Amino acid sequence: MRLMNLLNSDSFSIIVEMKPPKGVDVSDFLLTAKKLKWDVSGFLVPDMSQAVLWMSALGASFLLASKGFPVIMEMGCRDRNRLALQADLLSAAACGIENILVSGGVETRYGDHPEAATVADLGVMELVSAAAGLEKGRDMSGGEIKGSPRFFLGAELSAGVSEKDLDREMAAMEKKLDAGVRFFVTTPVFDAQKLAPFMDLARKRSAKILPRVVMLRSLGMARYIQRHMEHIHLPEETIARLMASGDRERECARITAETINAMEELGSAGVILETFGSESRVPEVLSLRRELLAASGEDGAGREESSWGKYRTA
Repeated sequence: MRLMNLLNSDSFSIIVEMKPPKGVDVSDFLLTAKKLKWDVSGFLVPDMSQAVLWMSALGASFLLASKGFPVIMEMGCRDRNRLALQADLLSAAACGIENILVSGGVETRYGDHPEAATVADLGVMELVSAAAGLEKGRDMSGGEIKGSPRFFLGAELSAGVSEKDLDREMAAMEKKLDAGVRFFVTTPVFDAQKLAPFMDLARKRSAKILPRVVMLRSLGMARYIQRHMEHIHLPEETIARLMASGDRERECARITAETINAMEELGSAGVILETFGSESRVPEVLSLRRELLAASGEDGAGREESSWGKYRTA
């Protein structure tokens, strides 16, 4: 089943972010995807996230797609000009990759190559427009292309914003919907209540929302997020739970499972599970999620959980 059909169904999608390899040995990358394929709906391949060098999102996405794994390829505006961006869009379509998450990208000064030049020839809206143009058979210069690609475009939005910024985010969503964006990935969410007003408005616009759920690995990681990432709200209660726990790794997994369930209760189409390299712990999180649902007597808010085992890409 294509992502477009999946997000429009009654299924709740769990999509795992899979960082590409840092090098050309792809064996662990593909083995991890193979181990997870029966439990998740697909994989999101980031485009040199945090401005750190990895294999390109296009290359890694093709590796997954060629093995039959559903994939969303992130395409950032930071590193390539309009020629390269359009070329990569055409290459992705020719390789059978139609799900594209358009993003701006973190500034290079925060990454492992701070001296790298930022290109940013196109903004997010311009890249969305370029993709729409290619679908109509024309490139950005008006030139005709042979064969029209098909894309299912996504974009990012800030989640859990203050009330005064909510209207601004909704206006940005409206513009992106009008331009051809069909799903949205939020900034990381730890507090469902902070996201509730955002989700209420998004539902009225029939927008498909995939909140990012970060899988915490330690108390130190939680404290770092709380202290240094101003755009992410991590409740003090989460810190207290980890401090009091005798098994902090297990508690991190439980918090992640609870957050996923809370996102489903809010009516999101699914989640992006961001693992920061801890993909091996995803089965534990999903097992805890099922235990929590069973204990509460719920079945996923009345929606079937989707997995690769039930749905195939068209």
